[in-house]
Amino acid sequence: MINRKKSKNKTARKLASHSYVRAAQRYGICFDDVDQDIVVDKIQGGKCELIERQSRNRTIWRVQHKGVVLGVVYDKRLKAIATLLPPSDPRINPPQDNEEKGD
Repeated sequence: MINRKKSKNKTARKLASHSYVRAAQRYGICFDDVDQDIVVDKIQGGKCELIERQSRNRTIWRVQHKGVVLGVVYDKRLKAIATLLPPSDPRINPPQDNEEKGD
């Protein structure tokens, strides 16, 4: 029989290391355990913007961290960041409408 808690922790650790690599590749920032905890606290505390629900467990969030807007895929079941989306993803920074409204 597989110990689910052990398996869950192992998966969460893999996701964490994946997010550290993606933060460096996509945003050019150093992202470690402390940063992961800060971002997860912001998500759980509702201090960032929900963009999309991908499934029952995964959601996409727009999070301000270290002066950068991050696109974060959060896994509720693991209570961890699954990955960081590229900054070019239109869900992160939607195109701005420059037209003035109401004349």
